[in-house]
Formats: sequence, structure tokens, C-alpha cells
Amino acid sequence: MPNHTERTFETAIEHGLIASGGYAKGDPKGFDAATALLSDEAIAFIRASQKAKRAKIPVGW
Repeated sequence: MPNHTERTFETAIEHGLIASGGYAKGDPKGFDAATALLSDEAIAFIRASQKAKRAKIPVGW
């Protein structure tokens, strides 16, 4: 009998996204429930992709 569970489904989706979707597996410990973000990754993305706008944000953010 096939193993149809939510966890199996999630694992299949995760595998597909990582293998051919350009995604990387993150560390769930870094998830901030208050902002619904992986804060370190979000900040790294902003710093790398929004340099001109980031320069206007006060130091320490």
C-alpha cells in the first residue's frame, strides 16, 4: 500500500524545490514567527540586492 502522508508530500515538494527549483534547505531554528521570516536570510538578501536603498537605512538594522 502506498505511503500517503502529509510528511511524505512535504518531503517530495522539498526535494523537488531543492533538486531543480533553485532553492536551498534552510535551518528552521532561524525562523522568526513574529515576522514570518528567516531573518538572517532576509537581511542578507536585502543587503545583496538593495545596496543603494540599504545605504539609507540607519546603521544597526
